[in-house]
Amino acid sequence: MRLRLLAAAFVAAVVVASPAQAQPRPDFTGRWIVDTARSDFAHVTPPARMLMTVAQTDSTFTFTQTVATPTGERSATQSYPLDGKERTQPTPDGVKVVGSARATDAGITVDATITRGQTPAHQVSRWSLSPDGRTMTLEQDVETPRGPTKLKLVFARQP
Repeated sequence: MRLRLLAAAFVAAVVVASPAQAQPRPDFTGRWIVDTARSDFAHVTPPARMLMTVAQTDSTFTFTQTVATPTGERSATQSYPLDGKERTQPTPDGVKVVGSARATDAGITVDATITRGQTPAHQVSRWSLSPDGRTMTLEQDVETPRGPTKLKLVFARQP
């Protein structure tokens, strides 16, 4: 009897002391294609095609955005440690990106200042995944000298 009581007390202590099973952080790794019908490009003309390729580890978030334009495809890659520390990333076309990224249980937030020539733009991008992991949403608040813009890009996971 005493042994059963002790076993029951142990099980109760383990159950009470254990935190609720935390959901794993979203993993955005994969290839994603924009769904222009479900996206909101505000006053920006939607691209003919946009592909996002993401590689994510516990400590790093890297993405390459490839956009089809009338003059051909253009790609840009950004990579951030997920510790919130700022990082400077020059690009091949002379654009300077200074930003940081932080992972949360809801997704990833990238806060960046993008400078083309002498013109800076501040952009906060919030990445999230649908519960089934098939839809990625990228909400962006962009502040430029022309004023603020809010974009919502919805992507479908590619096989």
